[in-house]
Amino acid sequence: MPRPRTYERICAALIPVLLLFGIGSYGLLAPFETSIALDSESGTAAGPESPLTRWLVAASTATFGLHEWSARLPVLLGGLLTCALSYFFLRREPGPRAGVLAAIVMASTPLFLFNARLSMGAALGMAAQASVALAAWSLLSPEPAAGSRVLGYVSLLVSVVASVLASGVLLGPLPALLGAIVCVLIASRSERTAPRPQVLFLGVVCVLGLIGVVQAVLCDSPQYSAWLGGAPLGGDPPTYDALLSILFHSFAPFSPAALLALIWVLAPRSGRSLA
Repeated sequence: MPRPRTYERICAALIPVLLLFGIGSYGLLAPFETSIALDSESGTAAGPESPLTRWLVAASTATFGLHEWSARLPVLLGGLLTCALSYFFLRREPGPRAGVLAAIVMASTPLFLFNARLSMGAALGMAAQASVALAAWSLLSPEPAAGSRVLGYVSLLVSVVASVLASGVLLGPLPALLGAIVCVLIASRSERTAPRPQVLFLGVVCVLGLIGVVQAVLCDSPQYSAWLGGAPLGGDPPTYDALLSILFHSFAPFSPAALLALIWVLAPRSGRSLA
C-alpha cells in the first residue's frame, strides 16, 4: 500500500491539472462572466455580488490583459486554495488520509469545479471561509504558545475580513465560527473539561454578527448587503426540495454516499460513546 505521503504528492500533482485544464479554451459565459469582465476592463468593480471577486478579476485582467483565462484565474486560485486548506484542516485531525480524501472529493465534485473554473464562481468565498475555520480551530487548540496565539488572532482577523468581502457575514465567517464553537463545546463535554477562554471571544463575535444580520433582514434594503452576502431578487423563494435536488445532483457522484457516511460517523463502536 502506498504511504500517505505518496497520496499527498499525487493529489498535489493532479488537482491543479484538473482545475487548470482548458481554462481558456471556452468563451466567457454571458451575461454572468461577461459582466464581471467588462466591469473590470472599464475599472468599475461594483455590482450586486460580493466585491472581492470583482476586485481580483479587475486586478488580473489589468495585469495580464482581458482573456478568458485571466478573468478566471483569481477564482481558480481560490479553488486550489480551498483544496489545500481543506487538506491541512483535516490533516491535523483525524489525519493525512482524511485530508487527502477531502481534497479528492472536493476537486472531483461538479459543483466545486463549476465554482472554481468560472469567473463568477464562489471559490474565493469557499477559500476564505475555510481559512476562517482553520484559523478558529487553531486558535481553540489546547494550550497554544503566546506567540502562536497572537498569530492566531491576526490570521483569524484577516480571514474574517476576506470572508466578509467574498461572501458576506451570514454566508461567510459566521457558519465557520459557529461550527468551531460547537465542535469545541462537544469535545469539552465529552472530555469533561472546561471550555477555553477563546470560546467566549468567538461567541461574542458570533453574537455581534447575528445582531447585524437580523438588522439587515429587518431593513430589507434593495442594495447589496455585506451582512447578508447578497441583494434581494424578488419573487417567491423555492421550496426546500428544489435546493435539495440541486445539491444532490451537483455533488454527485458522492451525494448518494452522504447518508451512509453520516450513519457510519454516528454509529456506536467499541471504545467510543456518543453520550
